[in-house]
Amino acid sequence: MAVNAVWMEVESHHFDGPSSKLVWELCVKAMLGIPVDETVVEEATGKLNEVLDVYESMLAKKKYLGGDKFSLVDLHHLPNIRYVMHTSKASLFTSRPHLSAWWSDISSRPAWTKAVALSDAVIPKKA
Repeated sequence: MAVNAVWMEVESHHFDGPSSKLVWELCVKAMLGIPVDETVVEEATGKLNEVLDVYESMLAKKKYLGGDKFSLVDLHHLPNIRYVMHTSKASLFTSRPHLSAWWSDISSRPAWTKAVALSDAVIPKKA
């Protein structure tokens, strides 16, 4: 439990901020027709790069961030990564082999694919 608690703090204090900024700038603003602030995107990308280097190192040793079993630590990352993966910044994840494999694993879980399908059904598509 201690390892999971540490990784949830890492997600909360180091991953969520920059990834949320990327989601806001590259997804939400685009959907609303608001210009992207490239300075915010660059800053968030730099911070996220640093965090993802640590994740890559951890995932080289363990299947999941909290160890060998899927946990809330992994679950907390799903929403923001989902949106970032549909932007020009997807390479933050795809360029790191262990991180990319982890994403493929956690994003293909049946409960998550059902949640995504429900979400996609209610989010209006761009014309």
